[in-house]
Amino acid sequence: MEVRKAERTARLVQDGNILIDISESGACLRFAEKPVIGSEIRLEMSCKEKFVALDSKVVRTKAEEGGKTFQAGVHFLRLLEAQLLLVREIVDDFGRGVPISVRLVK
Repeated sequence: MEVRKAERTARLVQDGNILIDISESGACLRFAEKPVIGSEIRLEMSCKEKFVALDSKVVRTKAEEGGKTFQAGVHFLRLLEAQLLLVREIVDDFGRGVPISVRLVK
């Protein structure tokens, strides 16, 4: 069992996909279609004047009530120090209720 490295908070912010949860190591997103576990996706996140592109791997999925939407847990891959610093700032902003825009690139 993997232990989280950072406290997570939960808020719903919609911009294409819905960001449910975020930490330094990954995020939970709501999708209209079920993503494939093990697939790699690229996310673009922005908040205020911060922007970061993140390679991620889908590590778990769960159908939501009604089965029309899915939650997917993703783990951020190959983070450079500059990306990690931006993710930390975005996590902090998210925890304070600042809207985070998330876009699925691939």
